[in-house]
Amino acid sequence: MRKLITLFTFFYVALSIGQENQISESDLIGHWTSERTIEENDFNITVYRRGNFSNIGSTVIQFKTTGEYNITYNSGRRPERCGTGIRPRNNGNIGYFSLDTELQQVKLDSYDTAPRLNWDVMWIDENSLGVKKPKHNKT
Repeated sequence: MRKLITLFTFFYVALSIGQENQISESDLIGHWTSERTIEENDFNITVYRRGNFSNIGSTVIQFKTTGEYNITYNSGRRPERCGTGIRPRNNGNIGYFSLDTELQQVKLDSYDTAPRLNWDVMWIDENSLGVKKPKHNKT
């Protein structure tokens, strides 16, 4: 219970103070792995950690310097000839991203027919990224 109160206090402060420094696209460049999701009434806050980890059930998003992104879903282990390592599934999403620094919003446009995703950036630092997403967004 104490941990939950501390977590909600942290997010309340993050929401009320907001992002102090303006973010840039260079802050996003790299690999981000989903760590946890905090569910609210009509939105979710997803916390990503910087790094290309292969946790089962995690989502890895890579923001590239070319303005492209790649989302990979690591949904579990697949049997292999030489062992049973975690392999990303091919049901990812590839496209290009843009950052609206004034609104602090990341827009993800897919190369296929997937709808545009708009994520509100709650915070970003060198190791973590918090984004607010609509409930129906599972990435």
